[in-house]
Amino acid sequence: MVGRVLLGRRFFVVFLATWVLLPVVGVPPASAVDWCIGEAANHLFVRSTAGRPATNGTTNRIFLRDRSLAPLSECFDPRSVSTAHFTNGNWDSGDFWDQIEVGWREVFGDPANETDKHWTVFIEYQYNGSTVFQRVFWLPNLLEVGTWDRFRVTNSNGQFFLKFDPLDGSGWRLLCPDGGIDTCSASAAAYWDNGIAMGETEQWGLGTSMRDQQNQLDYRDDSGTWTAWPDSNCIIDEATGWKWSQTSGDSYEVVAGGGAACSQ
Repeated sequence: MVGRVLLGRRFFVVFLATWVLLPVVGVPPASAVDWCIGEAANHLFVRSTAGRPATNGTTNRIFLRDRSLAPLSECFDPRSVSTAHFTNGNWDSGDFWDQIEVGWREVFGDPANETDKHWTVFIEYQYNGSTVFQRVFWLPNLLEVGTWDRFRVTNSNGQFFLKFDPLDGSGWRLLCPDGGIDTCSASAAAYWDNGIAMGETEQWGLGTSMRDQQNQLDYRDDSGTWTAWPDSNCIIDEATGWKWSQTSGDSYEVVAGGGAACSQ
């Protein structure tokens, strides 16, 4: 864990190197609980119908809510995630894990205390299914449950930029690149500087809620202009009991109901 002053004097950041697994005290061993860490999460992906090569970024306005997390007696490390997601978009070939995302994540802060919840800004970049980087930023005086935040991914000549706007009038914060901590780029990035604008909801632990709201969804075209998603559709829904519900071309919700399928 590293503490760092970042993005001005109004707040501080603690970010965690998530590829290091630390021992956790006070919870059952992983073999005694439901799948979570070390096993696949359930995802629900919604994509803009604005396709490549015109798209090289997305802005998603996401509601920050207090979701129920799976009890620790059933899940080793439950978590819930909502992100603005930008992907290479080669769905037919199965190469959809070339992706970068920014959003929020909810976890138990104390692994032995189900009343201690933490919300953090979450970023991740993957290429060919391998995680290049993944970090969380603890922004306790900017992330407020029951409010809206904006998250943005853009790519310019193979360089990614991840931004967060708490919608408090102070504007965008650049999360990545950040002074060499994360470069937000890799040799692979130049090969997909355009792609598909998406939103993602993720569930770790079968008892974890996926209730989500994303709206004012914009994509960035190759001229740098931001335009509302013309329409959207659900492309992957792995979670039984949660489904996509479109509210307009540039907004949708994830609500309870249905099976593990992309149906409204």
